[in-house]
Amino acid sequence: MSDNLTVFGIDYTGVTGIKAKGTGNGTLTYIRPAGTKSISANGTGIDVTQYASVDVAVPTGGTPTLQSKSVSYTPSETAQSATVTPDSGYDGLSGVVVSVGAIPSDYVGSGITQRSSSDLTASGATVTVPAGYYSAQASKAVASGTAGTPTATKGTVSDHSVSVTPSVTNTTGYITGGTKSGTAVTVSASELVSGTYTVGASGTHDVTNYASASVASGGATASATKGAVSNHSVTVTPSVTRTAGYVTAGTANGTAVTVSASELVSGSQTLTDNGTVDVTNLASVTVAIPIVTYHTSSSAPTSSQGSDGDLWLVTA
Repeated sequence: MSDNLTVFGIDYTGVTGIKAKGTGNGTLTYIRPAGTKSISANGTGIDVTQYASVDVAVPTGGTPTLQSKSVSYTPSETAQSATVTPDSGYDGLSGVVVSVGAIPSDYVGSGITQRSSSDLTASGATVTVPAGYYSAQASKAVASGTAGTPTATKGTVSDHSVSVTPSVTNTTGYITGGTKSGTAVTVSASELVSGTYTVGASGTHDVTNYASASVASGGATASATKGAVSNHSVTVTPSVTRTAGYVTAGTANGTAVTVSASELVSGSQTLTDNGTVDVTNLASVTVAIPIVTYHTSSSAPTSSQGSDGDLWLVTA
């Protein structure tokens, strides 16, 4: 018989009970099963291979015998299953009861890792809690840290300015809040300025970015000139000669001009009478006062005695 049996478009390969009849010319004619198989009782393994149809005539008037069964499982991490069939002598099953026991309230599966405080790690202020089951409260102390003291570093002076960079180094651990003060950096004025500014003229000069100023020294000599005497007065004209440079505050004394009295007066006046005479503008005074003769007598003088201007004293 051929491995491939196709008859009228139907594949019967591997089906037993089908026979082939050979013809004289070498071809095969395949014969399909024929007839009907009558089945009148329940059972298994009934051979209907060589029949084209099956006629089932099982009596229906009787009551089938049914069986009830139960299946019980203990909780497990392994899958469990069962095929439930009626025992011999039963027509079928009236019901199947499947029961699975309760999982204990403290059950932890083998796929869950048991953990404790020893599994916790702390790095700085970070506490790492690995996944797993913790049967009790777990804790991990975080090491105390030390807050560093801020310091500041002076940079290089550039363009008359300096950069101050503050920094602080902290040790690992938990550090409480607050302000930590360090030592200030002192930047002196001499570090911020350089060079010398030359002052060449009077006025206000910006020396902000210079360390020093150069001022040429100067001075002045005072002198006075005496004019001509006129109307018993003389004109004195003061003058000063300055050299270039900065002159410090103060009084510069020059050579004095001496004006004598004789230069301020002139002329002469003759005085003939007693009294106060103004001689401010006179260079000299001529005094011409008559000489007085003094006489004493017990009687008054006569007109012929003495001269005009004489003094006569009468005694008792």
